[in-house]
Amino acid sequence: VNTKKLGGDDVTLTPVDIDVLRGLDNDYVMAQQSGLVDQQAHRAWAFRAALFSIVFIACYMTLGIVFFRSQTDWSLPDTILFAVYSATSAGYGHVDIPTTPLFQMVDTCYVLVGIASLAIMVAQVYQFFLLEASRANDNRRAAELARNATFDDSSNDRLGDSLWNLIDRSRSFFRETMVGRFLSVVLPLALLALSGACTIGFIEGWTFVECVYFGVISLTTTGYGDYYPTKTSSILICAVWLPFNIVFTSYVSYCVGLARTKLLWLTRIATLLLLL
Repeated sequence: VNTKKLGGDDVTLTPVDIDVLRGLDNDYVMAQQSGLVDQQAHRAWAFRAALFSIVFIACYMTLGIVFFRSQTDWSLPDTILFAVYSATSAGYGHVDIPTTPLFQMVDTCYVLVGIASLAIMVAQVYQFFLLEASRANDNRRAAELARNATFDDSSNDRLGDSLWNLIDRSRSFFRETMVGRFLSVVLPLALLALSGACTIGFIEGWTFVECVYFGVISLTTTGYGDYYPTKTSSILICAVWLPFNIVFTSYVSYCVGLARTKLLWLTRIATLLLLL
């Protein structure tokens, strides 16, 4: 028989009680280990899915480039750009497109499969990075608990804590304040639109306004065709940058959906208050 203090009172534990507590402790440890195994398996699956989707898109576009090159007299950079903007639904229309039935049938299938595959790839890569960020956050918290338990107060730990505290404060700012929520929508969109557009525009000699115009027109998959890259370096940069229009349009749709949901609830609440 053991006597333990619980809440300031002495509690007598029988051997049966001790065995039950040990069993619960073992079950808890096993559950933790099982959860870690499940998380590791989930991360491994997400990594393989993301890698497979990236490899598939690369091989798919390569086959498209080979086919388009065999059916036209376009230069290789123009063929690459055509393959990319066809799969991303941008469509600048800067080249003369063949009107043969074979080309039209293959291009139709290429566009449909390419858009769907790019959307799947973006989702898989996003899921992988989301799981990795969650793991990094869990590791940080575990390390913080270990440091608190051992009273470790080294300068490197203090620097790391300060950095994570800054990240936590920034996260709270972007999630909990109106200005932060607004910036969390505007900044990613501006970064996506301007990062590639300004680089391409600098090579092409466009003004800043023309760069912004080209970036928005491209990333919203409008693609008027009045502005498009003409130099080899800018064409290749555009070919790498254009697939991010899937991220751009998906993020815009997500933000619009959130705003619509909030507006709908506000409308319902206002209607109920008027009825009362």
